[in-house]
Amino acid sequence: MLPFPGGMLLHTGHPNPGFSASVRKYANRWRRAPLPVIVHLLGDSPENMQSMLVRLEEIENILAVEIGLPADISLAEATEIVQASTGELPVIVRLPLTRAEELGKAVSQAGAAAVSVGPPRGALPDAEGKLVYGRQYGPAVFPQALRLVGELVKTACPVIGGGGVYSVEQAEAMLAAGAIAVQLDTVLWRADWPISPQESVTPKEV
Repeated sequence: MLPFPGGMLLHTGHPNPGFSASVRKYANRWRRAPLPVIVHLLGDSPENMQSMLVRLEEIENILAVEIGLPADISLAEATEIVQASTGELPVIVRLPLTRAEELGKAVSQAGAAAVSVGPPRGALPDAEGKLVYGRQYGPAVFPQALRLVGELVKTACPVIGGGGVYSVEQAEAMLAAGAIAVQLDTVLWRADWPISPQESVTPKEV
């Protein structure tokens, strides 16, 4: 994790133990959770999506699935994955921020119940001056994310707003732009939330 004045860059790769291992570890926690659960899946192929969704449909208290699409996915591949994922559970498609406008209408027409927007990628030098690549989080993302919500809403695609939301006022701005709901990410790691947009945004350990 590398902080910068507008937030932080997070490099994790995909720390993914595999779908079956995750279900074994978390299914009982999902069932007992005080709120409904949305499970995030990586959209790699239609066949894998179908098999995973069949298993998730059997677990109580799962409200929906969110499918994360890779940044280099083709329009045809994205459509196939969404079509293969339609079933009992509503499907939210997490779009790469840089291609959200290109993919949003297509995945909505393919059967997505809503779309969300993933964090942009960036790079920062580490202590030794070597570039580290990762996902960018924090209030610096908010202007891009808010603009995309407004653009996606114009396509009549239900949008879950998110990205750099660090205050109640920013969440309200997402809803005013037409979002049907708002996602929070790294703000939940802070011990002093909520904060105003003018305050320091350097991530703190919780």
